[in-house]
This record gives sequence, C-alpha cells and structure tokens, in this order.
Amino acid sequence: MGTALIGIALAMILFLLAAGVTIIFGVLGVINFAHASYFTLGAFIAFEASSSLGSFWLAFPLAILVAGAIGAAQEILTFRPIYSYPYSLQLIASLGFSILVLAGIHFVWGIDYKNVPQPHAFSASVAFLGTQLSTYRLFVIGVGLLACVLLSWIIERTPVGLLIKAASSNSNMLACLGVNVPWLRTFVLAAGSAVAAVAGVIVAPLIAVQLDMGSTMLLDSFLVVVLAGLGSVKGAIIVSLVLGMSAAYGQLYFPDWIQFLTYGLALAFLMLRPNGLFGRKVRVA
Repeated sequence: MGTALIGIALAMILFLLAAGVTIIFGVLGVINFAHASYFTLGAFIAFEASSSLGSFWLAFPLAILVAGAIGAAQEILTFRPIYSYPYSLQLIASLGFSILVLAGIHFVWGIDYKNVPQPHAFSASVAFLGTQLSTYRLFVIGVGLLACVLLSWIIERTPVGLLIKAASSNSNMLACLGVNVPWLRTFVLAAGSAVAAVAGVIVAPLIAVQLDMGSTMLLDSFLVVVLAGLGSVKGAIIVSLVLGMSAAYGQLYFPDWIQFLTYGLALAFLMLRPNGLFGRKVRVA
C-alpha cells in the first residue's frame, strides 16, 4: 500500500506539470521548455516561505503570483512576436527564457541544496491496512485529485474553458468573433506557469531543492503529454497514473531497468499510436 501511495503521489505531481504543458501547447501551439524552471521556482519559494516567513502555506499564493507574472511576461516578450516564425525559433526562445529564470534563482538562492520541512499539520503518519502512510503524501494526492476535478470542470463547464478549447481548435476564427486572442494566450501561459510552480511547492518537502530538479520532471511531463495525445487533459490524467505507478513499483522490483523499460514501452506505444492515447488525427495529404 505504501508503494501505491508513492506512485499515486508521483502521478499527481506529473499531472500538475503535464496539464500546464498540454493546455499551453493546445492554445499557443508551442512546447515551453521554460516550464521546468517554474517548477524549480516554486520549490525555492517554498524554501523561502518556510525559512524566512515561517509558514510553508504562504508559498502557495506567492508561487502563483510570482510564476504567473513571469509567465505572462514570457508570453508577451518572447512568444507573442514570433508565433508566425518556425517552431525551432520558439523552442530556442523558451530555452533561453528558462536559462534566465534559473539564473535569477541562482542569484537569489545560490547553488546549495535546500531542505524544506514538511508542514507540521502533515508531519505524522497514519496506520492503514497494516502499513504506515505519510499524511503529507495523502495531502499531495488530495491536491492532485482536486486539480484534476477543478481543471476538468473549468475546461468543460465554464466560459473560460470554452474559449480555451476554441482557441486550441481555431484561434483565427475566435479572433474574428471579437475575442482578444493575444491576451487569452497570455492568461493561459501565466496559468500554466502558476500550476507548475504549485507543483514545485508541493514536491519541495519530499526531495532536495536544487537548480536542476526540474530537468527530469520536465522530461517525464513531456512524455505524459506525448503519450496522452497533444492537448488531451483526460489522457494526461490516465498516463500520469500509469507512469507514476510504474515508477514506484519499478523502483521496488527492478530499479536497474526502470528507465529502459519506461522509455522502451513508451516508444513501442507511440509506434502503434503516433497520435497518443487521445490525440486527434491530422490530415497531412
């Protein structure tokens, strides 16, 4: 049961990252390599809130405000002028912005490892089916499930979700209907960046906080997006659960082969379904 709990908690963190990548790609049509830097930023904000402000919980509003503002600035300054340019330029621009954000983190907090204590309210463990479960991991799972429900409700049931889906299908037509598409794109990138920062805050008490902590998580979140199908939130939920549980049980039973099996099976799956689990087929000829 403890291994399953670890797997589900990892899946929830992966989903928080992958959901932002999915929505940003669906609306903006770009893969944002700076996404991992917002995750790292959120973790360092959690360290600052715990050590200087004395409250881990203050990290959540701070991470949302700071990452959201930086994400909005990124869309306005780097993506907005080059949407009509080749994808390669957009990727380079996002990579360059990521380096700037990480340089800022380095300037403020240095390169030393940081440790964030688990909040006192969730520092204990509870007995369940003969095993001890960490209450903080239960908290992570609860936040992830809440994010799944809330995001699905926003996308499917609200006017904002309707605009996001319309923009992902045909942004030019949406602009002809009078919607300010540039500012919608800014909002989406800001929101996606804020969600990534929240994921960083959540994971901070579980691992050492360091500058390169987002690299592996970014690769795994991109894997979730590709396997789920670009733009599919439902697919991101399912694939995140599969990868999270695979990682947890893989580390338990065959740790030396986990990376090989994960990426090997992912490659085999994409050979059978190149558009991903719920990806839309695109006519090419």
